[in-house]
This record gives sequence, structure tokens and C-alpha cells, in this order.
Amino acid sequence: MASNISDEVSQNITREDPSMQGPRGSRSVGESDHYGIRKSSPGNQIAQAKPPTYPRLKIKYPNIEPVGIQLVEPQYKLCFEVGDNLEVLCNDSGIKGCWLRCKVLQVSQKRMKVQYDDIQDCDSLEKLEEWVPSYKVSGSDKFGMRCTGRLTVRPRPLEDSSVNSLELGAAVDAWWSNGWWEGVVAGFGVSGSSHLEVYFPGENILLEIQRKNVRTSRDWVDDKWVEVERKKDINSFISSSLTCLSSCNNKLASTSKHSVEKQDTNVLKLKK
Repeated sequence: MASNISDEVSQNITREDPSMQGPRGSRSVGESDHYGIRKSSPGNQIAQAKPPTYPRLKIKYPNIEPVGIQLVEPQYKLCFEVGDNLEVLCNDSGIKGCWLRCKVLQVSQKRMKVQYDDIQDCDSLEKLEEWVPSYKVSGSDKFGMRCTGRLTVRPRPLEDSSVNSLELGAAVDAWWSNGWWEGVVAGFGVSGSSHLEVYFPGENILLEIQRKNVRTSRDWVDDKWVEVERKKDINSFISSSLTCLSSCNNKLASTSKHSVEKQDTNVLKLKK
């Protein structure tokens, strides 16, 4: 009886079809027969497996309109009004670093019309009037002493008596040529204790100024006065700057003198 069952099993096992081979020569036979005999390959099972199905999710997105990019300028609080007494910093050649006193006549969003106290209009007998920017940032100074971000328009500083205790390298404003010039104390008492040597970095000038015409210099930043740190090693900077200026002036003077002499010689030749 055992031999009969074996014969029936051998008859149901078919020869292997090469196209039915799985990975690494694994063999697979179709559906199991009634004796439950089955050979399968994991690779074939994966290939024949159907992916699971999931219910579709309905998602409703809100209507989003495209957003444009808008450049917004920094907003400053306008703290000056008509009738205020101010000072305007000039950076033009010849008056660089000079604060001019003025009075506000009109105010707009970005500009102010001012009338200068000490400058006369060339075309009339009236004081000069001019439109100036309300929020223009001043450039950096030569020695890096001044605060960054300060504006070229500020209120008039309050008078104080600290000028009597100034040290070498202290930041000061000196009244000279119809304005308050930003300077640095470079020496004392050449003409007496009532005088100071003040160096003006904006125009590279060294002058002797009376103490009564000098005030402590401060910066107006974020609607408040800020102290300016003194330059302790100011003499080395001043000496190098003045030496360069002196050599340039001497060279220019020598060139001019040579040109004059040459012209005079040519004039004499013409006369002969």
C-alpha cells in the first residue's frame, strides 16, 4: 500500500519549468494537490502578492492667494517740529564735520525746511533757507570715535562746564567760521591756559581755539545724548596726518614757485 501512495505522489509531481525558478534556483510547484504537498519560493510569493488597498482621504485645502514681496523702509519717529532749533551736519568739501545752527520752518515725511542762523543767502540779504533730509545717517569719522547710526540732524546740545577739565584726545566741538566743528583736543596753552589746540579731522586742520569757544562733543543717537570716548593716542594720528599734509603742501608750493620762475624767464626772453 505504501508503494501505491508513493507512485501516486510521483505521478502528481511534474517536471520543473525553468521559467518558474525563483532566486538562487528555488523551485516552485503550483497549487497543492489533494495530498497537501506544496513547494514554493519566497520570491514568487512577494511578486504575486497584491498591494493592500486603503480608502481615499478627501482633503479640502483653503484658497490661498499669492503673496507679493513688498519692501518696507525703516520707520523713524519724527521728533522735530516747526520752530525747533536744530543743528545740521555738513559733509561738503571745505566744511566737512561742521554743525550749522538752524531753525525748522516746514516738516514733511522725509525732509525739513530749515533756516540757518549764521549763513546768509548769496542772492539776497535774508538768511539761507534749505531743504535737508530728516533721517540721513552720517558717515564714519576718521578716527572711529563717533557712534554709528547717528543722524545728520540733531537738537542743539545743552551747555555745560565740563570743558574746563578736558583731557588730551577728548572729543570737542569748536566754534569757528560760523559753525561748531567736530574736533579733538591735541594740546594746551601755547598762548596761555585760556587756549586749546584743537585738531579737526574732517578738514585735517590744527588750530588754536579759546576755551570759551569750545564745548564737550556728544552724539545724538536714539533720541538721547551719548558720550564720545576720547582718543588717548591722538598725537600719533595727528602728527602723521599733518606731516603728510605738510609734505603735500610743500610739494605743491615748490611746483607753483617753479612754474612762476619759468614764466618769468619766458617773459624776460620775450622782452629781449
